Amino acid sequence: MKATKCLRVIIVLTCLCLTSQVKAQDLELKYEFLFEADLNIGKQQVVGKTLEGKRATVPIIGKTFSGPQLKGKILSGADWLLKYDSGTTKLDIRILMETDDGALIYWKSKGFTRKNEGDDDTYYLRTVLFFETGSKKYQWLNDIVSVGVGKYKMGGGVQFRIYQIK
Repeated sequence: MKATKCLRVIIVLTCLCLTSQVKAQDLELKYEFLFEADLNIGKQQVVGKTLEGKRATVPIIGKTFSGPQLKGKILSGADWLLKYDSGTTKLDIRILMETDDGALIYWKSKGFTRKNEGDDDTYYLRTVLFFETGSKKYQWLNDIVSVGVGKYKMGGGVQFRIYQIK
């Protein structure tokens, strides 16, 4: 019994010592511009009404991306979107990117879009992005979380500004 109490005291004291040495974590959101992407999109293909909503896919048929550490072209991709009766559309975007130096990067993101209330011409378009690559140069992308702020362009296409969350 005494040994158990002694062990508990040692554990508590150890935890207190460790927590007093840990720096307080900053809870402010920090971010940094990563790149801007300009996407050409193809004709929407409607799968139809499913149990979850109206399913459709929109092919992404190329264009470019450019930022301080990344520049290249969009090879292919698609958005497997799901339209809800509320007017909100859930996005499931998957894109293959190629940097100017030949590295391939897989971009996957999920998010939402909807018309802004009281404004017929603008949309709320936000996504959370993750990347995968086998390139040693761009390996750091495998370990980051990013957010995208997008807008639809007149005549078709989508433009995104991507920010790395620090």
